Order: sequence, then C-alpha cells, then structure tokens
Amino acid sequence: MCYINSIKKALNYIENNLQEDIDLSAIAKEAGYSLYHFHRIFKGIVGDSMKDYVRKRRFTEAAKELVYTNKSIVEIGIKYGYESREGFSRAFEKVYGRNPSEVRRDNLFIL
Repeated sequence: MCYINSIKKALNYIENNLQEDIDLSAIAKEAGYSLYHFHRIFKGIVGDSMKDYVRKRRFTEAAKELVYTNKSIVEIGIKYGYESREGFSRAFEKVYGRNPSEVRRDNLFIL
C-alpha cells in the first residue's frame, strides 16, 4: 500500500471519529506501520503531527458549532474532549486568539 492510501485511510478514520478518543497507534497499526514510522509519514504529507491535526480538526468543528448552533459552550467542549468550559475556553483561545464566547457573539467562523 502506498503512503497516500494509508494517509487517506487515517484521515477518513479521524474525520469519522472526531468526537471519540482516537488511538493514534491503532491508526498506524491499521495502516501497517509502527506509530513512529507512520507519525513521520503523516507529518511529512499532511504537515502536522497526527495529534496536532486531530486537535485542529476538533477546534474547527467546535468553532462551526459555536457559530451555527445554539449548543452551550460547555456542551461543545465536552463533545470534543474537554472536561470543563474553562479548559475548553483556554485551549480554544490559545489556538485562535479569541475565546469561544467572543466567536459566538461576533458570529466569527475561524478556520
């Protein structure tokens, strides 16, 4: 199997499981590589580590939900793996430079 097909499988798995705990070593094993080797392949092709890619995708989906739904910030944070509103808000602001309340209030969708 070529690297591109392995990456496609990994990306599909990640997209279908953003709201779940994602076992990166299971993804690597499914692709037929060690975690270390697949991590290098993934980063070389995608440009981010698998962990960073998953984190960015989760925040992108969370930002969409902040703007386009009426779900509470804590509900969105929990959905994407945070245990509290504070933890989610801190991490979100660290990535985007704005907290979730500001994004919702100003109706800003940040990619």
